[in-house]
Amino acid sequence: MEAINGWLKEELFIDLKFNDSDDIPAAIEKYIHFFNYERPAYMLNYETPISFKEKNLIQDKYRKRIEAEEKQQALSELYLLLNSLCINQEN
Repeated sequence: MEAINGWLKEELFIDLKFNDSDDIPAAIEKYIHFFNYERPAYMLNYETPISFKEKNLIQDKYRKRIEAEEKQQALSELYLLLNSLCINQEN
């Protein structure tokens, strides 16, 4: 949170001159949109915060799906193993 306050101060208030205090809330809202959707961030590999979040959500969903599939596969293999052990004990 401190970082965005610094950027707001540096990039918005130092670069722009306001004629009226009523201009400030609209300018801040516009800057926050710019910050989230258009301004690439070094710490996010030069992606915008929104694109980084969306990309990671997709990767996270994909990873969870793969994990669920692997878990289901492992359970199926365990079931087959236990089933074969039961059959072998009957014989």
